[in-house]
Amino acid sequence: MLFPITFLVFISARVQNATSDSQYTILTAESLLLNHTTALNAFPIRGLEPGTLAARSNFDGGRFYQLENIDGRITYAFPNGGALFSLPMVALLNTMGISAVDHGRYYLVGEVESQRIIASCLMAVLSCVLFATAALQLPVNYSAFLALAASFGTQILSTAVLGLWGGTPGRFSLTAG
Repeated sequence: MLFPITFLVFISARVQNATSDSQYTILTAESLLLNHTTALNAFPIRGLEPGTLAARSNFDGGRFYQLENIDGRITYAFPNGGALFSLPMVALLNTMGISAVDHGRYYLVGEVESQRIIASCLMAVLSCVLFATAALQLPVNYSAFLALAASFGTQILSTAVLGLWGGTPGRFSLTAG
């Protein structure tokens, strides 16, 4: 019962910042699934002129600061952990028609929706892990209270509504592991 409650709260919360540092995380996962590479060249991105990208991003907040051009390969400039961690969920979302790629082009709406679903799902699972851990030592009602308090009163909620940042799989892994 805890998973659906927390998932519904997380998924209904407004996603913040999915078009900042974490933008192109899902596209990177899509590229790994479809082309077996982190290079994003196969997916045209509206407004991007590949020749104008720096060899190394200086993370200056410019329009495409999340990307870099390394020897002609357009890649996501941030660590790829979030993309790798999300591969199974991205593959599952693709079977449901949710994707960061539409007709071979980058699709921002699909990127944001995928991030929203994956982050919400991960944090809802984490809520269940917290409940199960508490239930090892506490009565069920106390365990449920602690899991809900942790889910909605700590960084878990803010992580779920930030989209799929590097901290999302990290928080999940550290707590669940």
